[in-house]
Amino acid sequence: MKRGKELFAVLASLALVGTVSAEEQGKERSDCISDAEWNAAMQLSWVDFDQNPEKGWRLVADKDGCQAIAADMIAQYRRWMKARDSGLGFHQGQMHAVAGETDLAITEFKAQLEQNRPKASRLYIEATIAFLEQDLTALETAYEALLELPKPAGFDDGVAKFKQQYPDFDPPRWPTNVDVFEGFLACFNKPYAEAYQVDCRKAYQSKD
Repeated sequence: MKRGKELFAVLASLALVGTVSAEEQGKERSDCISDAEWNAAMQLSWVDFDQNPEKGWRLVADKDGCQAIAADMIAQYRRWMKARDSGLGFHQGQMHAVAGETDLAITEFKAQLEQNRPKASRLYIEATIAFLEQDLTALETAYEALLELPKPAGFDDGVAKFKQQYPDFDPPRWPTNVDVFEGFLACFNKPYAEAYQVDCRKAYQSKD
């Protein structure tokens, strides 16, 4: 059961962007979150701030046109808590990207590459930067390198359990995040907020 829930959490995290267009950005902080909610969020534990959809940055990120505010929220939490955690930094970069703040997103993602990260994680960041910089060759190179990564022991067993426990959801695929790479490739000339979505990922898988 525990393994199935972990896989479910990985899959669910892929939907963090929602369906918000970058064209909807430009809201004030007060349009997205109250001062009381903001201040309370700054006192949360890392787990609650990053993962709790009702308290942390995800509460703001799920609101139309509020992704730039979510990025600011993560940035302030990281400053106040001195949290250099790579997961938070990556999510901050994602929110900048969804909001159409491409230069800020690229800067944050490149900063994440300075940290010690597993190969799959580095390739994910490199692919994201390549997409944002519109470097198709670099994106394709990262994708091919990802496909060459060896599957970890137990992954197939975990997927089998996931299918049993969550039959209504598409099971995780190896390599991790391969569908995100495919979405970037299928929708290379579209905004990040659109290319990150499931429709673009499925478009790549069905192109043949």
